[in-house]
Amino acid sequence: MTARRRSVQLGALGAGAAAALLLGAMQATPAAATPAAVSPAGATQVPTVVGYTGWDTSLSGVTHEYFAPSCGDVFRGPVTSSDGSGDVVARIDSFTMSCDEGVTVAPHSLGWTFTSTGGGRSFTLAGIDLDITTSQGTCRYTGSVQGTKDDQGLYFMTGTLERGSAGCGGDPQITVTDPEQVVGIPN
Repeated sequence: MTARRRSVQLGALGAGAAAALLLGAMQATPAAATPAAVSPAGATQVPTVVGYTGWDTSLSGVTHEYFAPSCGDVFRGPVTSSDGSGDVVARIDSFTMSCDEGVTVAPHSLGWTFTSTGGGRSFTLAGIDLDITTSQGTCRYTGSVQGTKDDQGLYFMTGTLERGSAGCGGDPQITVTDPEQVVGIPN
């Protein structure tokens, strides 16, 4: 079942779940809204990049089913540099992904690099390193994705991951696509 059909079936529940995910991400990273917030204890909090989606990320080529697995993801990490206008570099140190079709995804390693350019109008997430498990086994995939912001403030994200091991039945190269990735980029 595609993400679009699933969201129609879920109706308000799907929208509520996405809103809850956004609220949780915003509450978990209060520094994301400001370049350097100071906590009551006087310690400086590092601004954080947060990205998420609710079941719109497609992993084409992982299985050979009629529909590609649909997944929801959350990634976050501290900003390591910023020019103050939305162009930032962050080190992604947290990633989770939940998929349907019996597919599981886990980071093989973290420390991926998030780079936004054009005042936050586009981004690249490089150094992605995942273990993707299907009913046939687990394979390691690496690569990068790029996102371009639309007029609604969402990012169309796409990229290619290369298989680095055998045994999972997946294609040597898979395509990651998400038409509605949400990314919070601090100035």
